[in-house]
Amino acid sequence: MVNVYPDREHGRYAVWDSNHIALLIHLFNGNLVLPKRIDQLKVWLAVYNSKKGNIPIISLQNAVKLSLNSAWLAGFTDAEGCFNVHITKRPAQKIGFRTKLRFILDQQFSKECLEEIKTLLNSGHVALRSKTNQVYRYSTDSFRGLTIILEYYKKFPLKTTKLNSFEKWSEVWHLMVKGEHLTKEGFKKIQELAKEVNNNPFNYPPALSALSNDEV
Repeated sequence: MVNVYPDREHGRYAVWDSNHIALLIHLFNGNLVLPKRIDQLKVWLAVYNSKKGNIPIISLQNAVKLSLNSAWLAGFTDAEGCFNVHITKRPAQKIGFRTKLRFILDQQFSKECLEEIKTLLNSGHVALRSKTNQVYRYSTDSFRGLTIILEYYKKFPLKTTKLNSFEKWSEVWHLMVKGEHLTKEGFKKIQELAKEVNNNPFNYPPALSALSNDEV
C-alpha cells in the first residue's frame, strides 16, 4: 500500500501481507550494511518466525561489504546525503570569492560506516557534529574524491529529487575544471547554479535541513 501526502511532500509505502513481508525479508537478509539496520532486521525476523504458519527464515549475520560496484551508496545518499556549493568572500582571489564543492553524508551512531566510505572514496574526513545525539558527518571537497563521486553517480543514478541537485552540482564542477570560476561570467553562472543546489530542501537529510546554507 502506498500513501501520498501532497501537503507534506512525501509518501509512505507499507506492506501488510505476510507473503510480501517474507519477500522483503529475503531481499534485506544478508544485503544490509548499517549495523543498526541489521539489528532491526533481526528483531523483525524474530517476530516473523514466531508467527504460527510462517516458514522460518534463517538470519544472515554478515553485512554487505561497501563497494563502488553496487548501488548501495546511491541509495544511502538519497536518504542521508547532500551536495553543496560553498561560496565565501576571499579578497585575495581574482574575483574576490572562493568556490568550493562539497559532498556530505550524515549518519547517527554509525561512525564506522562513514569511515568505510571515506576509505572507499580515498578522501575526506569524519567528525562528530556538535550539539547532536551522536550524529557523525563525512565530508569531502578534494578534487580526487569528487571525481570518484561524479563517476559513481553516473553509473548509479540517484532516484530522488537529489538527482537534480547532483546534476547542477556537476555543472559547477565542470565549470571549475575549466577555470571559469575565476571569471566574472563563469562565477555568475556558478552563483545561479549554487542557488538551485543549496536551496533544494530535499537535498539535505533531516540532520542538515534545520541549518542555513552558510552553516553547511
